[in-house]
Amino acid sequence: MKKLSAIFLTGLLTFGICCQAAATAASKAKWLWCNDAPNADNTKCFYRYTLNIYKPVKSAEFVGYMDDGGRFFCNGKHLLGTRINEPKKPVRALKYNIAPLLKQGKNVIALQVNNARYTGGACMLGKIVYQDGKVEYIYTDKGWKATSKVYKNFTQIKFDDSAWAPALEFG
Repeated sequence: MKKLSAIFLTGLLTFGICCQAAATAASKAKWLWCNDAPNADNTKCFYRYTLNIYKPVKSAEFVGYMDDGGRFFCNGKHLLGTRINEPKKPVRALKYNIAPLLKQGKNVIALQVNNARYTGGACMLGKIVYQDGKVEYIYTDKGWKATSKVYKNFTQIKFDDSAWAPALEFG
């Protein structure tokens, strides 16, 4: 687990989120798992995080890993990630630009994570830079919600996730 954390932090530093605040935020990012997932191979897990935006956004991106892969959504829109190659490292991170999709008020980040062995986990770090220069970091932790049950429209802002449990932090 320490090796994966080191790879994650190295990846963040490699592509430009290289300041003390980013390093501190990255160290807070946890691997997430869902509590209700069966202990079986090829189990998908679904994650949601709600954030509120109250002022104009200059830039916003999420970076991280979905083990073994998955789909990233912002406000119901599926985004394709940009692969970040880490020199001499077997693990590769993806970067997602969410700035064009953020709006004033409630916003939702949702993940569908697939894993060949056991259940799908994720580790992500988000960075939002506001027009006034303030920076906000969002990292995967137990503040995210998780389930292995398939729900239609789980990526949408209006979806009611009140029945979902907090994600399980691991590492």
